[in-house]
Amino acid sequence: MNSKVNFCMIIISSTLCITSARSDDLTFSVVSTSKPPFPPYLQNDEILFEDQFEIRKSLTETKHRLERFELKMTQIQRYLETVLKLHNFEIVSTTNDPTSFNTNTSLHPLALKITLLQDKPHRSDRNALPEISLLPLHLSNHPKDCQIYHERGARINGLYRIQPDPSTDSFLVLCDMKTRGGGWTYLMNRYDGSENFDLPWNDYKDGFGNLNGEFWLGLDKMHALTESTQVSELLIELIDWENGKVYAYYGTFRVGSEDKGYGLKIGDYSGNAGDCMAAHDGRKFSTKDKDQDAHDTVHCANHYNGGWWYAACFRSKLTGKYIKGNTSTNQGIHWDLFHPNTYSLKQVRMMLRPGELWT
Repeated sequence: MNSKVNFCMIIISSTLCITSARSDDLTFSVVSTSKPPFPPYLQNDEILFEDQFEIRKSLTETKHRLERFELKMTQIQRYLETVLKLHNFEIVSTTNDPTSFNTNTSLHPLALKITLLQDKPHRSDRNALPEISLLPLHLSNHPKDCQIYHERGARINGLYRIQPDPSTDSFLVLCDMKTRGGGWTYLMNRYDGSENFDLPWNDYKDGFGNLNGEFWLGLDKMHALTESTQVSELLIELIDWENGKVYAYYGTFRVGSEDKGYGLKIGDYSGNAGDCMAAHDGRKFSTKDKDQDAHDTVHCANHYNGGWWYAACFRSKLTGKYIKGNTSTNQGIHWDLFHPNTYSLKQVRMMLRPGELWT
């Protein structure tokens, strides 16, 4: 029997969020090019060479190769530990079957496993390498936002697990680690009309959509994020159907609690999109089944489609129907200092991070 050593790194995930927000079922297999650790003439309990000196020499060389291989594996493990700590994972020893492992379904998009495999040496397993699995850290160890990951050295856009409030569960978010200094947490993303935003209160409260596509993060999560830091800043980027691009930056952004109607506090505008959020400052959030707007007779969310911090009714509305270009209904995605409300935008994203990092 010929024995051999394999090093396999297996990454199992419905979405590989660290390197690509949209890659599915991605598997990497890396096989060591090291020579077999046991010579081919040790077969079936027979020594095929009579020269004992040659046997001892070959075994000594094999031992040295194994030592070098184990040193290489240790270096790889240390490298993985350093990289993966940036994403809030740790490497722990386990004796589980390497072909199966338990995954918390709530962590599935970041469920990773790294395994070191070695065929058992002939008639002995004393040199077998341990299996190493990658498990999520305890909930209380998750960073509170994308900016913390950025400060730890993360520079890859993708999904990260955060925990703004240590007393509540962590959750996944989409992070932008490159735009205007990086460290942004997505609050909303729209670009193809695949997600319906004309939804009731509980959907806007909890969040909806797909973090790998269009989504609304959720008012509860927005409140938690803005409560976890003294000052939060907001970046809104808009693209029209002619690919014109503008942005609005707000140095002050906060979302109140549910018992306060998720009231909006926003200010300190700069940018080239025009300040269309000033009219919504101090307003409560409204949906088609919960009217909290400032209009006396019109239920804005029901009439204009989509939940928002309506006044009476809006100068901006980024949750409307996904309509291409001109519309006569005022039910689209609007920012009326970029285009009039008869024009619906092509793309929009809202992102947040702790304040006073970029002006």
